[in-house]
Amino acid sequence: MLATLNKINKNYQKNNQFVREETNLLKRLSRGEQKAFWSLWLPHQDYLYFRCITWMGGNCKDGEEALSRAIIKAYEKMPIHAEKITNPKAWLTRMTHNLCVDIHRERQRQVSNVEDIETVSENENSTSMLSWQTPDSLMLQEEMEEQIRQAIELLPSRLREPFVLRFYQEMSYPEIAEKLAISNSNVRKRIQQAREALQRQLGEYL
Repeated sequence: MLATLNKINKNYQKNNQFVREETNLLKRLSRGEQKAFWSLWLPHQDYLYFRCITWMGGNCKDGEEALSRAIIKAYEKMPIHAEKITNPKAWLTRMTHNLCVDIHRERQRQVSNVEDIETVSENENSTSMLSWQTPDSLMLQEEMEEQIRQAIELLPSRLREPFVLRFYQEMSYPEIAEKLAISNSNVRKRIQQAREALQRQLGEYL
């Protein structure tokens, strides 16, 4: 019990320190210290990357493009709003989500003159799914994705590596086997074990 309380206290102190550091970085950024931006961005970059993949329909390449554009936009806009920002992660998440919506709209306009009605309709539906999300549904989605990300990080490396290569980098089983120097059957077995472990941890989300 004492060890648990000590751990909780350490985590609380660590979180408070992180918040104070972010507040100081925001002040520096508002004064024109552009280097402070990277200290605010980098702790959230992996999280924002996974969000971009989700908002871009699960396509890793599109997710990377969206993230690259988000970095540029945040670098330009964050100093302007730094004095009013109280939660950098929430601000960056909202800005990145809006950017992904804009990308879908841009693509819809680009293809509207050359694609048939059925394809245009699919793109409209995709954009609508991003646009009608309420704050509550976004919060629930954020919570779900954060829990999934943490569960994946807690997997043993022998299970986590093939799982990430398969589902986030979209590598084939033979490619994973070659990269990790294991057999195809071992790749399939480890990915299945990773799925089962995640299912046990994330039953309420999956």
